[in-house]
Amino acid sequence: MNDLIENFPSAIRGDLHNMLKNGVLTAAAVKRSTEVLGLDIDQLMLCLIPLAANLARAPISAYQVGAVARGMSYDHQSMPNLYLGANMEFARQSLCYSLHAEQSALANAWHRGESGLHSIAVSAPPCGYCRQFLHEVANPDALRVLFPDPNNSAAYIRTEISQLLPSAFGPRDMGFGCTLMSTQHCPHPLQLGYYCKDDLVLLALDAARHCYAPYTMNFGGCALQLTDGRLFSGRYGENAAHNPGLLPLNAALSNMMLSAPTVSSITIARAVLVEHATQSSHRDATQNVLYSVAPNITLEYHPANVHITLNKKSKVSH
Repeated sequence: MNDLIENFPSAIRGDLHNMLKNGVLTAAAVKRSTEVLGLDIDQLMLCLIPLAANLARAPISAYQVGAVARGMSYDHQSMPNLYLGANMEFARQSLCYSLHAEQSALANAWHRGESGLHSIAVSAPPCGYCRQFLHEVANPDALRVLFPDPNNSAAYIRTEISQLLPSAFGPRDMGFGCTLMSTQHCPHPLQLGYYCKDDLVLLALDAARHCYAPYTMNFGGCALQLTDGRLFSGRYGENAAHNPGLLPLNAALSNMMLSAPTVSSITIARAVLVEHATQSSHRDATQNVLYSVAPNITLEYHPANVHITLNKKSKVSH
């Protein structure tokens, strides 16, 4: 990784090192980087893809993919944050559990409070799975996708997800106005069936409260604790087409990978899943993935209920 950073001017290497410690290039660092490199933000995103791809964990395919997402929020200088993402595969498990780089970048931005994506840069044109997944994002018709031009190494292609996935099936077809990164669906009124003071369980509960599950109401959140005390969480993200979904454990592992790239599986001390199970459940899938990354850890499972408090002043008419 240091060899890759050495390819950049010394004036921004510190910013890049910090980016690799938390998965985010801050708005101030974006401004410095574009000025030092003489690039626009799109070009900078493409330059960062090799750094993102180097974080990938692909024990099955050995094919590393990187992604860089641009958030919708801006600082006082009208500069955005950039969020890294990388693919993750799980040894001894089905490929259906794999996490794609685009999902990783989106989970990173969503976890940090972004309500949508302006654009996303990837190593190559997104696969069909990721095109469907990205269509679930807030304002999907305007989401720009950037990738290197396979016919010209000095150029890149900029298009929109609506062009990559024409006649797409999404939330609107299911009668839902909210989308994956919008704030209309949060927070969900979830509560545990007991009084809890465990910080890790409460972190998983908070993730479940801010997940996206309009189709099944199977609200779920996962939290991990490392042996050094660090905590990471991930939210469930559904898709109208079902299969390109985001498991809460996968999101938590991705956030861990991006913030602690040197962590190995043996440093995971605890894993907690909080969910409101319906006709679907994350429990079995979570146990399978956890076995791959931390086979000696037992999943701590905590069911949650939807709790609705009625306004005493309101009246119900018949």
